[in-house]
Amino acid sequence: MGLEFVLGLALAVILNQLKLGYFNHCTGNRFETYLINKLGDTKKLAEAVNLPSVNIMADLFHMNIEERDYSAALRHIAPYLAHVQIADNTREAARFGMTNFKEVVRKLIELGYNI
Repeated sequence: MGLEFVLGLALAVILNQLKLGYFNHCTGNRFETYLINKLGDTKKLAEAVNLPSVNIMADLFHMNIEERDYSAALRHIAPYLAHVQIADNTREAARFGMTNFKEVVRKLIELGYNI
């Protein structure tokens, strides 16, 4: 187990105690940090922590950088998905960039996410 993983576990325990409850998958992106970059990385950490109050926040801006397929990434972490941060690939409001929000919203509805 690497130091980054141990720090992630410690953070999860703190989040659980404070009842804050979710990891933001984009603690950074590959240009900022290597701790947690993809939703799959975040899911591994949430599974290892195994606390019912710890979930995942998906950030569409960072997903644009790190994920190849929004739908597949969201489906993969669906049991842990607590929040979705909406931003276009330009960091502007939805529809000012090139993100396909119809696809994202369809997938969220399909997964039972309460929009």
